[in-house]
Amino acid sequence: MKNNNIINLTKEFYQLSRNLLKYANRGCPLVEFLGIITSELHSFTTCPDIEIIALGNMINYYWHSLTNGRKTKFVILDEKDVMGSLRNLCEEEIFSVCNAMLQESADTEYKCFTKNHNFWSNADNGVCEIPLKDSRRTITLSSDKSIALFRYEIDSENTGLVIMRHPDRDFFNPDLIDFYESITPTIGVAIANRRAQHALRERIKELTCLYRISKFMETPRKSREEIIKHIISVIPPSFQYPDFVNVEVEIDGKRYYSTDFEESGDIIETDIYEKNMKRGYLKVFHSAPENIKEQVFFLPEEQDLIETIANQISLVLERERTRSERLKLEKQLQHADRLATIGQLSAGVAHELNEPLGSILGFAQLIKNNNEFDEQTERDFEKIIKGSLQAREIVKKLMLFARQMPPQKIPVNINESVMESISLLEGRFKNSKVNLSTELSGSIPEIVADPSQMSQIFVNLIVNALQSMPEVGELTISSEYDSEFVSIKVKDTGSGIPEENRDKVFLPFFTTKDIDEGTGLGLPVVHGIVKAHEGMI
Repeated sequence: MKNNNIINLTKEFYQLSRNLLKYANRGCPLVEFLGIITSELHSFTTCPDIEIIALGNMINYYWHSLTNGRKTKFVILDEKDVMGSLRNLCEEEIFSVCNAMLQESADTEYKCFTKNHNFWSNADNGVCEIPLKDSRRTITLSSDKSIALFRYEIDSENTGLVIMRHPDRDFFNPDLIDFYESITPTIGVAIANRRAQHALRERIKELTCLYRISKFMETPRKSREEIIKHIISVIPPSFQYPDFVNVEVEIDGKRYYSTDFEESGDIIETDIYEKNMKRGYLKVFHSAPENIKEQVFFLPEEQDLIETIANQISLVLERERTRSERLKLEKQLQHADRLATIGQLSAGVAHELNEPLGSILGFAQLIKNNNEFDEQTERDFEKIIKGSLQAREIVKKLMLFARQMPPQKIPVNINESVMESISLLEGRFKNSKVNLSTELSGSIPEIVADPSQMSQIFVNLIVNALQSMPEVGELTISSEYDSEFVSIKVKDTGSGIPEENRDKVFLPFFTTKDIDEGTGLGLPVVHGIVKAHEGMI
């Protein structure tokens, strides 16, 4: 009869080993796999209480139990205090035996240990006094149940324990313990295989996610919003527990969410940078129900994944910025080309107008000097002469804009040029309610420039400022020197330049003023003078 029991146990043992390895090769999630192992062990051993503990440098240190043959519990041990976490889960006496076996500090020559250094004890043995190596201390174990502890190896760096309890006082015997000792190495192999298979499946999911993101980013004419939404949609399937994954992305204050988004305290996150500047963040949440919350956890590789995805989003932002800068440069080139064309046109028009204007002005002055005309006719000639002079001044400005009149450069004190320009407009300041203040640095060196053109710059800028403040305002003119450049700033509290007009302010004849207030040549002339002096405005 005994031989038949052994034969049956042997058959069941081989079947159990095959089942454990079969389930391991499926690569299912850890909690599911441990549930299968404990159920299979329960069927094989009939022990109603089984605990599996895994320790080492694995992804997680964990404890899994089957109680009364049906209820299971899974706990991830605190990586910073693994043994402290284990102490809270096991009875003090059992914990002491577990710790002694893991640390190999128990005297395994004691009668309750097998030749393979595993421990078992029946309740009818009474109180066990387990001596410790190199110590006079002992571990006292008293229980009304039969208890067995088996150590197993997962790999060279990871180990674990299987704890079995049975309510019968004399349940275990040497033959059963021999069989159970044969099972536990298979548990270690199965755990290692499952981990490898599961890791492979998870890496494939992560690579698939990154591939789908990369392919979508290559699609032409996709906006930032379309790309971000696509990224959010492919993140959950790449995680270990996709059904409980929620994603949030923020870029420049704008937030994007996954479908049916639900925030929770279980989170991994990373910041999104572009050119060393933080532009937003990527957050992934687990929203598992309370009854399985401990069984749903993030893998370290999933943190690496979202950091890689954040880098992909950074590339999207950098590409967007590069495209914007390219368009801006193209507009600047077009603007420069228009200025060059208008400059050439202005030079030609100026030359063509100079001769007839000179003739009109000369003949008008000759006729005016004839005293045979009445007073009204003389006033008319005066208007002709004044209009001709004004037209000649415009032509002069056009030639200056087109750089047909080279500046006469001499050493100039820029602060004096500013003050002279202000004095020329003294009358306009008296008639306005604009408060003028100057902040001119005393350490400004002389620059080589055309003094009359410097005055023309400041007069034009001050007039523009005054025209932008018809009621009341503040006008501040400042100068400074930074060892390379002399800078002059003209600042007013007027209405400012609308965004849509900023690309046009240096275009000749462009003006927002009334017909009798400006010709649209003030700032283009200033621009031309500054460029002729190798400066910037």
